[in-house]
Amino acid sequence: MENHWLLDACVQDEEFLAHVSSPLADATRAEFLGVVAFELQSRFERTGLMDDLNRAITTNEQAVVLTPEDTPNLAMYLNNLGNALISRFERTGSMDDLNRAISTNEQAVASTPEDTPDPHHGA
Repeated sequence: MENHWLLDACVQDEEFLAHVSSPLADATRAEFLGVVAFELQSRFERTGLMDDLNRAITTNEQAVVLTPEDTPNLAMYLNNLGNALISRFERTGSMDDLNRAISTNEQAVASTPEDTPDPHHGA
């Protein structure tokens, strides 16, 4: 993303994120939210701040809601959400987070197009 200052501001301020992303088309907004969620999760992994992880989960959930079922990005957003939920489970021991992570990752697999190359076996 070229405007790093914009991304940084959105990661820092939830209200600013809502303001900046609200006029965007749903697919573009979902992509933007996905990037912000990724940055929040990355910052959580560096700092351990639960607020970042909680915001990453909420922001990933928003990206999933905005993404049509027939788009390839849905699987990616679901996978990212599942990974964030697993991180929170590992930190808090919440079985609800673990169950949601399993369900979300199953949805990610189910929504992955069949012609997607297997990264473990080459294209």
